[in-house]
Amino acid sequence: MSIVWLLFLLIGLVAAAFDVVAFRVPNLGVLALCLLFVGVAILRHTEVHWLNHLGAGAISLAAGIVLYLFYHMGAGDAKLLAAFALWSGLGALVPLLFWTAISGFFVMITIVVLRRVLPALQRAIPPFAKVKLPRVLIKREGIPLGAGIVLGAIIASPSFPSWLWQV
Repeated sequence: MSIVWLLFLLIGLVAAAFDVVAFRVPNLGVLALCLLFVGVAILRHTEVHWLNHLGAGAISLAAGIVLYLFYHMGAGDAKLLAAFALWSGLGALVPLLFWTAISGFFVMITIVVLRRVLPALQRAIPPFAKVKLPRVLIKREGIPLGAGIVLGAIIASPSFPSWLWQV
């Protein structure tokens, strides 16, 4: 197991947790992912196809901005996906987007089900009636896309260039 992959995982999970709790992806997490990539890429400079990785990040960021303009994605989510696309490069961008979509769907379904089940449980079990549900579990709130993006990136990470994990 690579220390780089563990840092990649840790930064991603922290970003996802922030998004679930506060509906906000911290810029510091996105910056940390980008800086970690750059650090690894500098160490492995002979194996890096810079245009490939920068292109994937730019394409992803451009698509995220368009989705943001039409209120389909938050700005933090767009930046987070672009940071992970920087890691994937063009060669693994499709697996990243595929697993992000699948993961996002399951995160969304889980949240929607919990939003329906937990209030019913609160009504059925009196001691839980006083427990205040977190914002993510309240109906008509948004869905934190960052959790699906991070999970998708983690699942897709074995398809990323292998030199990333050899430091």
